[in-house]
Amino acid sequence: EVTSPTKGFLPPRLSEIQRDAIIDPAAGLIIYNITSKTPNYFDGTQWVSLHNKKPNESATICYQTWMVENLDVATYRDGTPIPEVQDPTKWMTLTTGAWCYYNNDPANGDIYGKLYNWYAVAGIHDNDPGTPNKELAPLGWHIPSNTEWDATISCLGGDSAAGGAMKETGTTHWINPNMNATNISDFTGLPGGFLIDSNPNFQQIGQQGYWWSSTEHSNISSREYFLQYGHGTILNSVLAKQYGLSVRCVKD
Repeated sequence: EVTSPTKGFLPPRLSEIQRDAIIDPAAGLIIYNITSKTPNYFDGTQWVSLHNKKPNESATICYQTWMVENLDVATYRDGTPIPEVQDPTKWMTLTTGAWCYYNNDPANGDIYGKLYNWYAVAGIHDNDPGTPNKELAPLGWHIPSNTEWDATISCLGGDSAAGGAMKETGTTHWINPNMNATNISDFTGLPGGFLIDSNPNFQQIGQQGYWWSSTEHSNISSREYFLQYGHGTILNSVLAKQYGLSVRCVKD
C-alpha cells in the first residue's frame, strides 16, 4: 500500500510487444505501455488502457448492444498476439491478421483505436487452412455481420437518417461541417480514416470512419460501412481484405 504524499508506485515500463509477450498475465496486472504512453491493466481477458476509457462501454440500439468505442486490442481472445505491421507496402501482401495505428502514431490509437485488416476480423492468424481461426472480439462480443449492421441502420430510420444518428457530434474529431450529426443512438462514430493501397496509404482521418463487417464478400474482399463529415447518410461498399479499418463489436 502506497501512503506517502511524496512518492508513488512505478509499474513495469513495457512496449506493447513486450506486454503482449507476457505469458498468462494475472487479472489486475498493471504496466505502463511505453508505445501508447498510457497505463494498461489486464482484466482477465484482454489488456485495457486506463486513458480515460471504460472497457467495453456500450449502447443498446433497438435490440442490439454495441460497443461505443472502436476496438483497441493487440491479441486475439485467447491471448495470441496480432502482429503490428507498420509498413503499408507489407500490409498489401498480407493474408493473415495485422493491426496498426493511423499514421503509425499511438496517439491516434488513444482516440480512434486500432486499424485491422479483415484477416484479423476473421481470426486468420496463420496460412495453414487446417488451423482453426481465432476470435478477435473480447469474450461475450462478436464482430457484426451485414445483417446486424443493416438491422441497426433500419432501426435508426434507414441509410439517410442513421448516419447522423451514429456520428459523434461537434468538430472535436470530425471536420466541419459534420452534417446532421446528433448521435442519438450513442454509437459515437469517429472519423478514424483507413489504410489503403494508395499514395498516401493513410487517408480520411477527420473526414470518414470505416468499420468492417464480418461478412465475407469474396475471396479477396469484404463489406464495410462508413460515415462521412459532409452528410448524415451511412454508406457501405466492398474493400480489399488487406485494407486497415476500424472495428466495432456487438454483444452476443
